[in-house]
Amino acid sequence: MIEEKTHAIGAMLIEFEAAIEQSDELRDGGGVILAPPQHHFGVLPENAGDLDLDSMEANQPGQGWGSKVLQLACDLADKHCLSIYVRAHASSEDDHDLPDMQGRLEGFYAKHGFAMTGSWGASDMLRKPKPFDHEAEARLTAWTAPAVPSPI
Repeated sequence: MIEEKTHAIGAMLIEFEAAIEQSDELRDGGGVILAPPQHHFGVLPENAGDLDLDSMEANQPGQGWGSKVLQLACDLADKHCLSIYVRAHASSEDDHDLPDMQGRLEGFYAKHGFAMTGSWGASDMLRKPKPFDHEAEARLTAWTAPAVPSPI
C-alpha cells in the first residue's frame, strides 16, 4: 500500500511539473512548490495529506494564475487519488490588511475543495481526493496536449 502511494505521488508530481513546463502561461505566471508530504508540528497524521502545497505565488496576483495552477494540482491529485495539505498563511507588510488577506486566502483554498483540518495550526487545510470525472479529464487534456504549430 505504501509503495503504491509513493508511486502515485511520484507520478503525479512528474505530470504536474511537465504540465507547468509545457504551458508558457503556467510556467511564467509565478512560482509553485508541490512536494511529497512533510511532517508539520501540530498536524494530526490523518490531516497530513499525501502532498504538500508548500508555496504558491503569482507574479501578478488577481489575474487567475493561482486558480489555474491549483485546479491543475487538484485534478491530478484526484486522478491519482491523493490528498493535498496546505498551511494557508497570508503575508503582508501592513498588519492592518492581514485579517482580510487571510480570509481571502482561506476562501480561495475552500473554493477548490480544501477544508480546515482542526489541527494545531489555525490555517491548516486539507483537500481530500474527489472522483475523477470527465470535466477534470478534459481540463488535464487541455493543459497537457502538445502545442499545435500555427499554419504559416
